Amino acid sequence: MTSHRAAAGVWALASTAKRIHELSIPSERRIELPGVTIHRTQDLESVDVVVHRAIPVTTPARTLIDLAAVVPEDILEEGLDDALRRGLTSFGRLERRLCALGRRGRPGVATIRALLARRGGATPESPLETRFLRRLRTAGLPLPVPQYEIRHGGRFVARSDFAYPDLKLAIEVDSYEHHASRARFERDRKRLNALTELGWRVVHVTWAQLCNESDELIRLIAALVGERRQKARRA
Repeated sequence: MTSHRAAAGVWALASTAKRIHELSIPSERRIELPGVTIHRTQDLESVDVVVHRAIPVTTPARTLIDLAAVVPEDILEEGLDDALRRGLTSFGRLERRLCALGRRGRPGVATIRALLARRGGATPESPLETRFLRRLRTAGLPLPVPQYEIRHGGRFVARSDFAYPDLKLAIEVDSYEHHASRARFERDRKRLNALTELGWRVVHVTWAQLCNESDELIRLIAALVGERRQKARRA
């Protein structure tokens, strides 16, 4: 049964492109295959197995649980968010399989449970958002509210990728495609003007900033959080 990193490759999960041949087999079987990593298991059930593109493979939920034991947390996190975004699995399915498989001492279970708990039922909408949140956590900054709807007098004004609502600080995580059309660009400028009028500050985050200027970006956000907290205290 194709499993672990090989299964992640079958499902094309984000950040798991490294090709490793891995199989899970019943623990009583004894086989050796050159160039193949064999995992012996006693808990591979029918609910954990599916045929995808003619390949017998572990389900996305089981694949993620197995991955947690063999890859770094950042790779697991991006694969998890990718699977959730694409509807390959769900919070409910993962939690049910973790309850069944997450016996004490199973490697990686604590890691994937912590990742699910951080999300609180909400999934970052892009790999860039996943990486941005991880960078905030690493820096020790408070995590913003994801996909926050900004309203004024009951009227919808905008939805921000992330926000510190009490500080009126919004963060937009922009891919190249974000401004791919003139109409989209005009809508974004109109929305930005409306937020500015209501006293909101908007910070834009791009791939280039996060990859090449993350320290400066984090310093900016930290400064704005501190500045707006001071302002809120004086108000």
